[in-house]
Amino acid sequence: DNNDFSSTFASTLESKTDTQLLQMLSQATESNGWDKHSQNIGTTLATRACRAAANSTKLQKLNRECTGVTQRDVMNWINKDSDMFGEYEKMMLRKIEPKSFGIAMGKAIIRAGYTKSDVKSGRANRWMLPSDVIVPAVATVAPLSMKKSPSAVQMMKALPTGGGSGGGGGGGGNKT
Repeated sequence: DNNDFSSTFASTLESKTDTQLLQMLSQATESNGWDKHSQNIGTTLATRACRAAANSTKLQKLNRECTGVTQRDVMNWINKDSDMFGEYEKMMLRKIEPKSFGIAMGKAIIRAGYTKSDVKSGRANRWMLPSDVIVPAVATVAPLSMKKSPSAVQMMKALPTGGGSGGGGGGGGNKT
């Protein structure tokens, strides 16, 4: 049965390194054909590239600051910031149309574990990074054992209170 062979092939791809898969994809894109096996290599790499993007500091920061990332953010990281996957899109576009590639990357984002955010960027969906790769924001809170400085509560009590203007600041003076 051909389907069994395909699923066996797909499972053997999982055991390959990213470098091995990229070499296989390079060979596939330089050949005359583009079969189901070639598509499986591309699909496996798309998911891995999306996972690698999710692990990047850049996307982690965007995810925190913007309530998710766009597919374009993921693709920009893959194309411009990834040492491993930088040539992936170029290789794929030798064999498939840009629109098909975009659709495939949208599916790869989902397979990689991203979840759709409630926030949009224009018409583009924002995606929350996979929950197993999210790194919490780095807190700059001193450990309790180092309590030589005043507590936050004491510092808040020491702050001046008062009306809304906040005083001082730059007025709108005339420039001459």
